[in-house]
Amino acid sequence: MNSPSALNWRLRVLAIGAAIAPFLGIIVRLLTPSPARIAICGLIIWLYGVGTLSFLIHQIPPPRPSLIGRVLLWTISPFIPAYLASVLLTGALTKR
Repeated sequence: MNSPSALNWRLRVLAIGAAIAPFLGIIVRLLTPSPARIAICGLIIWLYGVGTLSFLIHQIPPPRPSLIGRVLLWTISPFIPAYLASVLLTGALTKR
């Protein structure tokens, strides 16, 4: 059986994973210059982040925050700008 401290540790690891997910664009950009592949990898990374966020929200006791609202907020606020910035900045630095 999982102890509360072990569960808290796992939740923290998942939260950190969702927080750094947009910056995986650096690795994606280093691996491929193709815009289509960058977009597909971004979608896969986004799906990982949404799944993690969904799991984390379901761990909150009721009344829970709205899942759709939180996913939309996470997508617009940190994910899209950070992913685009990491891809574009890495592309600019590798061309030098």
